[in-house]
Amino acid sequence: MSGILEHKCPACGASVVFDAKKQKVSCPYCGTEFEVNEFADKSEEFKNDAVTYGEDGGQSLNDEVSQNRAESMLDKGGHDEGAFGEGTDETDGDKYIDKEFDLYTCNSCAAELLCDENTVATKCPYCDSEIVFTGRVSNQLKPDFIIPFKIDKKAAKKALVEHYKNKILLPKVFKDENHIDEIKGIYVPYWIYDYGVQGSAVFDAEIVSYYSDSEYDYIKTDFYDVVTEGRCVFDSIPADGSSKLDDTLMESIEPFNYDDKVDFQSIYLSGFLSDKYDVGSDEVESTVKLRAENSLLDELRNSVVGYDSVSPKYHNIEVTDKNLKYAMMPVWILNTTWNKNKYIFAMNGQTGKFVGDLPIDKKKLSIISIISFIIFFIIGALIFLR
Repeated sequence: MSGILEHKCPACGASVVFDAKKQKVSCPYCGTEFEVNEFADKSEEFKNDAVTYGEDGGQSLNDEVSQNRAESMLDKGGHDEGAFGEGTDETDGDKYIDKEFDLYTCNSCAAELLCDENTVATKCPYCDSEIVFTGRVSNQLKPDFIIPFKIDKKAAKKALVEHYKNKILLPKVFKDENHIDEIKGIYVPYWIYDYGVQGSAVFDAEIVSYYSDSEYDYIKTDFYDVVTEGRCVFDSIPADGSSKLDDTLMESIEPFNYDDKVDFQSIYLSGFLSDKYDVGSDEVESTVKLRAENSLLDELRNSVVGYDSVSPKYHNIEVTDKNLKYAMMPVWILNTTWNKNKYIFAMNGQTGKFVGDLPIDKKKLSIISIISFIIFFIIGALIFLR
């Protein structure tokens, strides 16, 4: 069964949050600060909770279900079978609604919270209490480590403004008219692979030489089969374990600095959102394996030197060692709206790397294209007239 854990301030009883900037736990109400280890997960309930992660993969990354939707679902008549099976005691804080949603009772204000089956950390919309569902980070798949947020919400907003700068084709009114609809600090589930790969490759290589005599110019081409072999060890290749976040966007904010990783503690989730994985390691392993194999192939190619041209012929690469870890990584997601279009940006919550698409001013693009064409036309004409 999934328990509810709320980290409370010892001084005033309010919910505490992890302060990314100070790397401490702080109380937004009385201002008291604490070291992270003062909120270490010590309870047997948290350590030994027997809830198993769903292997069929779920849906939804922190879907924010409205109160009206919750009431609508309740009005249709849910059965009290518990969130994780028949006969669950309702007083333990959870009810069964349907296969995708569970109903929990906030320990602070007794409000009923409707959450999707993958939610690990959220906030009560009624009393603002920070909530962690302990059963969803149980011993059976508790994250091996977590990289805490180092950049706070204020810095994330500032990064968005910086992202606008020096963008020549950005519409002038975009910065004034667009607004941040939503900004979320999310701990994204990741599968982290260590791979050892070895293999060999054969390359077609050519050496071209030029010479001439009194009558002719000659081009001589020598062809070679170059065989090379090697081994590479790759540490910490990340793969996004959430289906709700675009994989290309998540890959764009890499890399993470694994020197900052720490043992997982639920207090790091307080003040942020989080889900457990809904994309299994078996679903991403082929992509990670291909990434490692291609990297070794690139290294083998780079080792072939002294030729005028080199092209791959065939190769044989195999995985010799593999180690898998489950982790949570910090990501800021920002949603903005302009001209009735949605724009999504992501920022690495540890390093500050910021990515996201921006609109293009078509008039500016046309003007620049015309000017470029005229300049190249004039240069071409001057060269031709010579």
